[in-house]
Order: sequence, then structure tokens, then C-alpha cells
Amino acid sequence: MKAKDYYEKYHTELEDTELMPTALANMALELFYEVPEIMKIRHATSDSSFLSTMKEVDNKYKAICRMFKPPVLLESSFKELINNVIMPEIKGRW
Repeated sequence: MKAKDYYEKYHTELEDTELMPTALANMALELFYEVPEIMKIRHATSDSSFLSTMKEVDNKYKAICRMFKPPVLLESSFKELINNVIMPEIKGRW
């Protein structure tokens, strides 16, 4: 999905303070699950291609963040989630 599609899917929930935590978690996981799909399409298997794909998805997340006026999401939160919760072993490598 493109950044615009994610924005359209989640913007209402992300602008609601009660629904935001769940919506943000769902969106972040959906973005994270794009990584193996992208790698499969590209026949990518190396660690460096994984990290490049992670950067690409992080850039998509940042694009989603910039669509909100006024801002409601921190552009660094996807990377922080991956580095601190999901895959701390890649922290500092991307």
C-alpha cells in the first residue's frame, strides 16, 4: 500500500486520542509486515537488502506523518518501535 492509502485508512482513528494507540500499533505492524512481502517480490535475501527495505518502509511512515496537519505523529516513532520493541538487534544498523 502507498502512504496515501495508509493515511486514508487510519487518519480518522489516529486523530482520535482514545483510538490512536491501537490504530498506531495496527498501522506500524501492517507497515512492518510489508518488509518480507517487498523482499519476496525483489528476490532479496541479504541482511543489507533487509535493512534497505526497512529504511524504505520507515520513509513511507514518515510520509504518512507529514500528511497530518497539524502533526499528530512523531516521524521517529516507527523506527523507535522497531529498534526498541520488535527487533532491538538491528538498532544502529539502519
